Amino acid sequence: MYTEAELVRIAKRENNTRRKYLVVNRLQGKHIPVSPKEALQMFRSLAELIKEAYPSERLDGRICRNGNSDRSSSGDRVSGSLYADYAGSH
Repeated sequence: MYTEAELVRIAKRENNTRRKYLVVNRLQGKHIPVSPKEALQMFRSLAELIKEAYPSERLDGRICRNGNSDRSSSGDRVSGSLYADYAGSH
């Protein structure tokens, strides 16, 4: 299990006067560089938590996209770790 201190960072945003700071997951690899090994381990750990909480459920890969309909790296990796049916870009 990860702690808040291991995951959460505050990042200063440039050229954004409305939202000057962003709360980011440092292991996601989206805003802060991270070693692939660390990021993939976090995704596998999250997949295991989901498997334990919902043992008889299957994850639909379409829920792994963000609001812009782009697949997120974390959603892709977690669903891949769950052996999910992936719907691609449909």
